[in-house]
Amino acid sequence: MLASSDAGRQPDAFVLNPFCELLLPSAYSGKSLMRVNVLVVATNKYIQFLEGLLDSISLMFLCDEQVSISVFTDRIDDAKEMLRGRPYEEKVRLLRIEHRPFPYPTLYRFHFFNHYESVLRGTADHHFYIDVDSVFVKKVAATDVISNSTAVQHCGYVGRRGTYEKNRRSTSYVRRNEGTVYYGGGFWGFADEKFWEFTHNAAKMIDDDAARGITPRWHDESVLNRYLITNPPSKVLTPSFHWPQNHTEIFQHWASQGCDFECVLMLLDKNHAAVRG
Repeated sequence: MLASSDAGRQPDAFVLNPFCELLLPSAYSGKSLMRVNVLVVATNKYIQFLEGLLDSISLMFLCDEQVSISVFTDRIDDAKEMLRGRPYEEKVRLLRIEHRPFPYPTLYRFHFFNHYESVLRGTADHHFYIDVDSVFVKKVAATDVISNSTAVQHCGYVGRRGTYEKNRRSTSYVRRNEGTVYYGGGFWGFADEKFWEFTHNAAKMIDDDAARGITPRWHDESVLNRYLITNPPSKVLTPSFHWPQNHTEIFQHWASQGCDFECVLMLLDKNHAAVRG
């Protein structure tokens, strides 16, 4: 079943087609379930990863809860074709956004979410963002990840300082006496009200930087880390949720720190130059 809505005035920072196609979640059993919305951005060539992630979510992520998925994409027709006949087809919303070359899809993802706030706000108790080039390989229960604010330790910075924003003029700037855990931008979540509080703040940080000609070093991840230093997360996950598919150097570093993380959410290998166009 499809529905359309006009999400309202478009933000000045970018142009979106004011057209929203929804595949509305079907009815669930009478059991009281936690409503969880997963947000995924899959534009241009990144659409190739969507099927694998959605398959893994349907099999592994919060299977005992009411999970819906919001896919932000410029490839609506391709996504529809991929979804056709899938057991989770009716749990997926397709939200049209514009594609531009990197770093636009990552830098402005908070703007994408805010643009469709009228569609998404209040539809879930919790929202989780997941990078599309990821797959779950182990089942995840609500007790593993649900909190008012959930973040994951970046796989590359176990036992060492992360690459926080160093530009003092940036809204994401982190002083040397700040920051203990460096968080990965590929998986994070908030309760509904906290989610919108974060995305509004994050979009404003990006806009304020842009007005001064500044782009945060690691885009959305720099913004996320600055925000979570000021507003510490309720739950911090290990790099089990930020596990690189093949990265000998990181695995060796973990071993040197006495760590051996079991993979839960795998970050897939890819040719960055080939998919970021």
